[in-house]
Amino acid sequence: MKGLQKEDGTIVTTLAEIEMELLDFYSTLMGRANENLDGIDVPAMRDKAQLNFDQRHALIVHVTDQEILKALKGIGDLKAPSMDGFGSKFFKASWNIVREDVIVVVRDFFVNDMMYKAMNIIVVTLIPKSDGAKTIRDYISITCCTNVYKIILKVLTNRLGKVPCSIVSQNQTAFVQGQHIHNHISWPMSLLKDTLGKLEHLYV
Repeated sequence: MKGLQKEDGTIVTTLAEIEMELLDFYSTLMGRANENLDGIDVPAMRDKAQLNFDQRHALIVHVTDQEILKALKGIGDLKAPSMDGFGSKFFKASWNIVREDVIVVVRDFFVNDMMYKAMNIIVVTLIPKSDGAKTIRDYISITCCTNVYKIILKVLTNRLGKVPCSIVSQNQTAFVQGQHIHNHISWPMSLLKDTLGKLEHLYV
């Protein structure tokens, strides 16, 4: 990136200026830390639906080889590779060779709550949306995680994905497997009737 146009129209060209513009832009999107957030209302949480014993146990049992392989297979072949250049397709193709090492690392994370620093590195890169990209809004950010990191996340999400229906209302689309936003579109009947009337007029 040789230069970047700021919101006020000025152009920055030095690495330090470009870095500052990027930090300011994404800091604004993320918002600021609030040190006065209210804590969790424990009585209110306990008053609502909770996971049963079997569900809680299923979330904390030892990670199996099958879970790890399923997590790897759930990562798309064309996902962005990490900074080491190895994508999920490489791990799938060489699974017989790297299998034991990957399993040891993944299990070590769940048992000891530790991850080797080199595998806990995420690189965020910017890809221009078009050839004439000038401002930061003309770029899309891509996050490149190591595949071991992705496998661990996939194991967690696969486990968590089995239980939210017990504690999340069925009329909520987020975090519920198989739910889509268009399943819960609410359209006032008056507006619906008016729209149908107009369509009927067009086709008569």
